[in-house]
Amino acid sequence: MITAEELYKYLNLTKDFQNEKDDLNEALNSASAEILGQIGINESKLTNKENEVELKILYRNSILNLASAYLLRKDTTKSDDERENIVDYEQKAKKQLLMLENILNSKKDVITNEDLKNKVTIIDGCFI
Repeated sequence: MITAEELYKYLNLTKDFQNEKDDLNEALNSASAEILGQIGINESKLTNKENEVELKILYRNSILNLASAYLLRKDTTKSDDERENIVDYEQKAKKQLLMLENILNSKKDVITNEDLKNKVTIIDGCFI
């Protein structure tokens, strides 16, 4: 399992770890919060609590996709074809994060659920 420290290093985030046994879920929650903070979500742009939760879920899933790709790339038993798919998967997750950031940084005063649905690709239940 990826450690919190590895995840932060991979996502180019910084944090002092008091406990090396931080689990992945805690790291993802923390990384999600840090990324959301870094791009400065403007709460006034969120139309309701449901929208805010949806944004956080999208970020969390994008980060999970990145973490999954990171773990898969560390697996030396993967074939060249599998590695190519992993790189593609990772690029889609990064693209998702950029799309979400662009939505949040848009000039619109209010971000609606429709804005999110129009910009987010959902494939097999995963946000990629």
